[in-house]
Amino acid sequence: MKIVTWNINGIRTVRGPLKTLLDSFDADIICLQETKVTREMLDEGIAVVDGYNAYFSYSRKKSGYSGVVTYCRDSARPVAAEEGLSGHWSSMKAASTLDSVGVYGRITDYPSKELQELDAEGRTVVTEHRFRRPDGTEGTLCVINVYCPRADKEREDRKAYKLWFCEMLQVRTEAMLAQGRHVIVLGDLNTSHRPIDTCDSSGDDYATSPTRVWLDGFLCESSTATDIQLDYQSADPGHRMIDTFRQCHPGREKAYTCWSTATGARTLNYGCRIDYILCDVQFANSCLAQSEILPETAGSDHCPVMSEFDALFLPAVKCPSLCAKWMPEFTGKQQKLSTFFQKAAKQEVEDDQSVRGRLRLTDTVSSTKIAKPGAKRKNDFTTGQVQRSVLDFYGSKVKKVEVEGSPTSQSSISFPVVRTASVTGSSAVSFDVSEEFESSSLPDFVDIAEMDEEEDLLAEFAIETAGSSSYNGSSSSSGSSSQGPSSQPDSQWVKSSSQESAAQWRSLLRGPDAAPLCNGHGEPCILKTCRKAGPNRNRQFYMCSRPEGEKTDKSARCASFKWIGKGGSVLRK
Repeated sequence: MKIVTWNINGIRTVRGPLKTLLDSFDADIICLQETKVTREMLDEGIAVVDGYNAYFSYSRKKSGYSGVVTYCRDSARPVAAEEGLSGHWSSMKAASTLDSVGVYGRITDYPSKELQELDAEGRTVVTEHRFRRPDGTEGTLCVINVYCPRADKEREDRKAYKLWFCEMLQVRTEAMLAQGRHVIVLGDLNTSHRPIDTCDSSGDDYATSPTRVWLDGFLCESSTATDIQLDYQSADPGHRMIDTFRQCHPGREKAYTCWSTATGARTLNYGCRIDYILCDVQFANSCLAQSEILPETAGSDHCPVMSEFDALFLPAVKCPSLCAKWMPEFTGKQQKLSTFFQKAAKQEVEDDQSVRGRLRLTDTVSSTKIAKPGAKRKNDFTTGQVQRSVLDFYGSKVKKVEVEGSPTSQSSISFPVVRTASVTGSSAVSFDVSEEFESSSLPDFVDIAEMDEEEDLLAEFAIETAGSSSYNGSSSSSGSSSQGPSSQPDSQWVKSSSQESAAQWRSLLRGPDAAPLCNGHGEPCILKTCRKAGPNRNRQFYMCSRPEGEKTDKSARCASFKWIGKGGSVLRK
């Protein structure tokens, strides 16, 4: 029996087929947290995976938030499943009450509105399985997949909600244990238990954190020097769960499962362990084989955690009603929107294309006037009085062009173009830009429009050159023509003007100032923006570019920090 838990940080961000990812774990049950999908966002690739049956819980409050899912292999098919800790959502559906897990303890003492609020964020899926022990006896195992809320230091309501959620999780667990069922609680608990489980436990309130105190009471501490069975017998009902990883590795340090992506802390393994697989002491004592973290698995700011047990799942005959494959859009009873956009049959496509081809051919023949061989015609790119010229749609002044060539062959057409510009105070300037332009077919008007714009620029340049020539006295009273080559002073004036323009652009687009060097390593700092609420929000600052790590680690980020002033200048710390 192999079980894996992982905060995936968005199930739709998985590269490639989801089945490939699930198969890579080679596990019977894979529990994912922070899926960030709602009921409307589910698609067949996520909800119906070959060889697995899926059970989702999703947020009813906002999209792209929270959410958990439990994938069970067909060989570990559960006998019952439900969404939430309180049973509120199961009570809303008559079919779900027949195969829900049940056993809620004193949770049902709370008002219905409060229970709805407890499970409104989609943080829990509970599945119930039958299994066989190594000695041949059978038992019942409940797997509770949870994504505990994060306690925001600036919001007291979120602190209270997290503590209430954790307490209800404990109530539900105790109720199941009291009925003789084994329980596994796994997922992202958003709490590091001991100082050994975090890179920074220097805070004054670390040991007194309410959720950390709760976790102390929920777990039964054990080590290689402790009799687990004795701990279980002497503990009160709240101390009946065990941390499977610490049971197998009581002294392992820096065994972290979560790192900050903003600081690149995973590079130097500067994080915390907040993802757990907990099980009751009796089940661990009889079946626990090993437990490991899997830091080599990328794709999230968390890494998976795995535990193996010496037991065998006994699959149910049929999946519970919560299974995603029973949703109407995945059972074939309700048409999906994608069916309306399927490709037509091949014969239908060919017939449609042939009909449209004949129509285009008929229109072309009827609207084309065939000229006599060798005759010249003036083409204004119109196909008739009813249809406007395509050039009209380009907005800018596009000139009509004389087209010469055979009317029966339009694969190559010449466009001789001559521009003549008049300059006040000087003789006319004739600027010949005649060139041969190849056009693959008459309807290609875009190239012609672009060609005309280039010719306009050339003509304007000729006018400016002629004007400057007259200004510099190159056009004398004897009537010297400006059609000849420009004089040497004209070339120098144009070159000087271009250099001044380039210098002005460089002064405007000089780019940002070079980043200062950090004090610890002498390397360029990186530019960051403060997003924390307060007077410095949206202010920019420079800091060391290296990833965050231990203070004694010289390869980690140093303490360099510099604010940026209003004018872009770097201020001292």
